[in-house]
Amino acid sequence: MHREGISMVKISNRMWMPAAVLAIALAGCAADGNRPSTGQYIDDSSITAKVKSEMIADKAVSARNITVASTARMVQLTGNFANRQEVDRAVVIAVAIAYGVAGVKSVDNQMLITQ
Repeated sequence: MHREGISMVKISNRMWMPAAVLAIALAGCAADGNRPSTGQYIDDSSITAKVKSEMIADKAVSARNITVASTARMVQLTGNFANRQEVDRAVVIAVAIAYGVAGVKSVDNQMLITQ
């Protein structure tokens, strides 16, 4: 009889331990006010990679002049160009590419003309 009580304690310890580990792991994935959740970070990283790869594949835009970053599914495009024609062409193409990637909510164009 004493043995059965010990077995039940061991069994119930085995049952709550995985639940506690899972709860701790999920708490680590949650977003706080200052950091994105793990899922948001993965989504943003995926969006950034897709936009960059689409820009590299498109020969009409110079992808090496454009930096892509994503936060909360907003894509920010930054870069410097020699004249208005170059920046205008880059903006039209890069913004179209960014909006063509699934999950993108908005695009912030910060491409500039440098002299």
